[in-house]
Amino acid sequence: MKIHQLKRKVGDLQMRAWPIQHWIGGVRLREGKFAGGEVGILRTVDREGNRLKLTIEYEGTQPGGFLEWDPPPKLENVEKVLRAQIGKPVKGRGDRGGLNESRH
Repeated sequence: MKIHQLKRKVGDLQMRAWPIQHWIGGVRLREGKFAGGEVGILRTVDREGNRLKLTIEYEGTQPGGFLEWDPPPKLENVEKVLRAQIGKPVKGRGDRGGLNESRH
């Protein structure tokens, strides 16, 4: 499974979890620029409950967004894959695999 295949049920709809559509903070309102989608460089990946908070660097700002999906895969698996991508462009991170449940 790949990150861009993660889904979340919202009401009766099945929504794609990736890419994060709206990065929060670091918005340049005067210029009308908003960070959204696969932009910037991935800087942090942190757990917040049952979701991951990601921070990117984009045009001199550091907006963040939440990645939340319905399992599988486990939170730990997605976190591990994304942490390995810190410092790299967000574009293309959704094509990363390795999210299969670990076998014991």
